[in-house]
Amino acid sequence: MKEFDLQRHVIPTETLKREVTKNPKLMYQISPKKMEDLIQQVFKDFYRCDVEHCGKSHDGGVDLFVLDADKPILVQVKRRENPNAVEPVSLIRDLLGAMFINNSKRGVFVSTADKFSFPSHKLRNELLTKGKLDYFELINFSRLSEILALTGKNQSQPWLSVFNELHKETYIHEIHLEQYF
Repeated sequence: MKEFDLQRHVIPTETLKREVTKNPKLMYQISPKKMEDLIQQVFKDFYRCDVEHCGKSHDGGVDLFVLDADKPILVQVKRRENPNAVEPVSLIRDLLGAMFINNSKRGVFVSTADKFSFPSHKLRNELLTKGKLDYFELINFSRLSEILALTGKNQSQPWLSVFNELHKETYIHEIHLEQYF
């Protein structure tokens, strides 16, 4: 069995996603760049849309663009090594500033931190209530683990149940016909 160093960039994202889904605490060991790649893949599966990676040094506070509608969602990703970390309001303000510069009212801040500070939640709620934001989500380690678990399961394919139902009826019809021949 091949082993991968979680700190290296060469681990395939699908392999990483599969392993992190089984053991979410591995997220604390992933390199920050690979964490952005992982979130890109997870959001593609979760939102079922295109997600573009734009994060790099001096990226202006935006790592990903979720392209689920005419108005993209700007995403900031922070991988913390400390499971007890708390995301401060200053980083939320940085993303909000990047959203303002990019004329966007939709954003998501993803972190492996245990929680976001009270002022972070307060600011988010105030801006949503006043209509200054259309959508803004704070995703901590627990919520991210839930999303991973959801995307780790077989994705719903409504067409498959219709196909199976049609196939089942065809099979039953063939069995009934065999009785007469």
